Amino acid sequence: MMPERVCYPSGDYEVAMKSSLRSVVCGLSLVACSAHARLGPSEALPTGPWGGERAVIEVRQGGADIEFECAAGAVTAPFILAEGGAFDLPGTFRPQRPGPERDTDPAASAARYQGDVRGDTMTLTVVRGTDKWGPYTLTRGARPALRKCR
Repeated sequence: MMPERVCYPSGDYEVAMKSSLRSVVCGLSLVACSAHARLGPSEALPTGPWGGERAVIEVRQGGADIEFECAAGAVTAPFILAEGGAFDLPGTFRPQRPGPERDTDPAASAARYQGDVRGDTMTLTVVRGTDKWGPYTLTRGARPALRKCR
């Protein structure tokens, strides 16, 4: 690549390499990417909302509360991420249906919340026995309105 010659008002000439601009852009890109890198091993997910199509999670100290369009659940342990941002956490899950709650509606039962976090994006799958719901793609800070089946 050919250097550009730049003349400054003082009359001094300097050679300015176009690659220096590329170096600055590359450096800024690395800083931006590191801000969205996966959280480290055994790192707790910060409290706050994560939302997406058909699901919203409110991470709190000690777990999380989860609302789906036609279900509700909770993570019943601290939301700690493994190395690389993966998680597999215990919780409860309760399907819901349209209309008022009935005595015959299913109670909450044990479930696993599995997925990973990459920057501001969470992928979540709910596993209860042999049944699976998801994956859901959620974004940190989002609180979409859900169309509840009620």
